[in-house]
Amino acid sequence: MTSSKMRGCAALVLWLLAPLAMAQLAESPDHLDNFLYPQNGLSSADEAFVMYADNCGRPHPDARRPATVTREQDAWVVDIYLVLDEPEICFAALAPDSVFPISLGNLSKGYQPVHRRLHLRQADGSYQLIYTSSASFNVGDTPNPSISGAWYDPATSGTGLFINLLPVMQGNFEPQVVVYLAVLDPAGDPTWFTGVGKFVDAKLFVDLREGGNRPTTRTLTFDYKGCGRGQIGYVDLPGWAANLSQLTTVNGLAACRPPQHRVGF
Repeated sequence: MTSSKMRGCAALVLWLLAPLAMAQLAESPDHLDNFLYPQNGLSSADEAFVMYADNCGRPHPDARRPATVTREQDAWVVDIYLVLDEPEICFAALAPDSVFPISLGNLSKGYQPVHRRLHLRQADGSYQLIYTSSASFNVGDTPNPSISGAWYDPATSGTGLFINLLPVMQGNFEPQVVVYLAVLDPAGDPTWFTGVGKFVDAKLFVDLREGGNRPTTRTLTFDYKGCGRGQIGYVDLPGWAANLSQLTTVNGLAACRPPQHRVGF
């Protein structure tokens, strides 16, 4: 197939090694304006990530040298080591970027600056710093919004929880949470409790009220354990707890873990 017949289908992408080795780039090679995930809020129980978007014609993460995470002067520093393959033939309509995540683990509450440094392997095996960028997490009390949805206890049929984070109102820094609890009464019939509360350090205490003609209240604790995992208990039943798994999420909300491909995160 001649080059004219390939027009609109493929392009030959050539990277020039000499300029990269001499000076840092003016723009990140993966074109990520914000390399942090998640970007829509997290608590100290959520896992934080730094991202690199890999695609044809760009430097790829170097399998010889994994990324490193260090703490320097009250900031997280993530060094990502890249390698430039031989010139690649890339289709004009490129596939979505593959996402390369580096976990920072769970971060403490408060302002958490992060520096991402990209290094390119040179012909002699050394690495040249080619790009540095900075961003920050603001870690709060409330888990990532992906917590909203249905949760269930795999060990106990009929026990479940619906969690809905409300939009942050003016003057409030942490959103309120509407909770619906479904349990079975001694006769095996479903019973519903509802309540409103707020998370503190990724843990929720909420007074639930039973509906119907026999209203009662009970204080529920929901301890968020990370993406898709939680634990419930009752203040009046010390020592009792049930592990919950998330069953559904809210359509349109970004997931609590990075996607495999870049789709506008």
